[in-house]
Amino acid sequence: MTTAVSPHPTPPHAGRMIRLRMRLHDLLMDRAVLTPAKTWLDYGLIAVVLINVISVVWVTEESIPWEHEELLLALDWVTTLIITLEYLLRLWVCVDDPPLMRIVRWKARLKYATTPMGLVDLVAILPSYIGLLTSMDARVLLILRLLRLLKMARYSPGISSVLAAIEAERRALVASLLIIVLALVLVAGIMHLIEGPVQPQNFGSIPKAMWWAIITLTTTGYGDVVPVTLLGRIFAGMTTLLGIIVCAVPAGIIASSFMTEIRKRDFVVSCRLVAKVPFFHRLDAVQLADIAATLQAQVLPAKHLIFHHGDPIHRVYFLIEGEVLISLRDGTRLTFGPGDFFGERALLFDEPHGSDVMTVSECRVLYLDRDPFLSMLRQHVPLRQAIVEMAERRYGKRPQVPGFPL
Repeated sequence: MTTAVSPHPTPPHAGRMIRLRMRLHDLLMDRAVLTPAKTWLDYGLIAVVLINVISVVWVTEESIPWEHEELLLALDWVTTLIITLEYLLRLWVCVDDPPLMRIVRWKARLKYATTPMGLVDLVAILPSYIGLLTSMDARVLLILRLLRLLKMARYSPGISSVLAAIEAERRALVASLLIIVLALVLVAGIMHLIEGPVQPQNFGSIPKAMWWAIITLTTTGYGDVVPVTLLGRIFAGMTTLLGIIVCAVPAGIIASSFMTEIRKRDFVVSCRLVAKVPFFHRLDAVQLADIAATLQAQVLPAKHLIFHHGDPIHRVYFLIEGEVLISLRDGTRLTFGPGDFFGERALLFDEPHGSDVMTVSECRVLYLDRDPFLSMLRQHVPLRQAIVEMAERRYGKRPQVPGFPL
């Protein structure tokens, strides 16, 4: 029997470095799990990018005193070094990314470096070092340095969703672009025939008429070039209406795809939250997906009263993060943490809440109203069995609520 050899042979003394690399990978590369440290790191890197871009933009102002210019240049280099360190660390830890773990390390790092975000990271730091080592035009390097704003896509789910939407609909967008180009050529050609004899300086050729076609189809209308004949003005009005239709096509494609990406992201987040609840561990992936589509996520601030003793039946809560304090009528106090759930007694036994529940710290919860809760139990037998077992264990009796599927 043969034993598979790892492409990443690890000497025994390298254990500490591997643990450090894995921790840094979780901080820098793993977007599946959010922790306070990762959140603060993202905020810090966003601040670094913004400070860098602001310093690059502001240093072009000629009225800045020399002392302030020196400060801005220093800020530029400090933030550039931080961005460089981040890029090098990402190259180091990318070998622990699941898609790259089975590849030889240098190939894995090369593959990561050529990904879209890897190239964005590289472009973010290269202009500063090219300007330091060569005499390349500073204005060109300035524009390249402003491309560091693209790094914001890594830290902003919204920007990532927009880019994913464009990627998903790239074929439809290319088709709409071809339609726009076709419309521009036809409009410019027709206007050349109509206005060319009257205004040869503006419409004497199709390339000259193209400028008017662009600003009219896009409904910009600078007014520097306008038709003077009656037929030309009529055609200009028709062109403006055509421009509204043509330009709306790619906008509609991106908007529709963006909403789809948002729904996908929210669904994935809900699935991950549901998977954290031990109560749902009996369910398979399909059942988890069904429940994730039903549950609602909510973030509650610290010291927030969720419900009071005697409140009517409302919903059941599953605690994902944080702590809540449950005060019973007999004075007993219980503290629930991640993985616990509460509020189910009122639903299962058709009675008002018998305790006060308040958040101790900021909490992330999933909640489910009564009717969807009972419907979910009807559909998922393992979950229903777990509920019955829990009720008998906690309260010594089976659920007694109309509509509960025993």
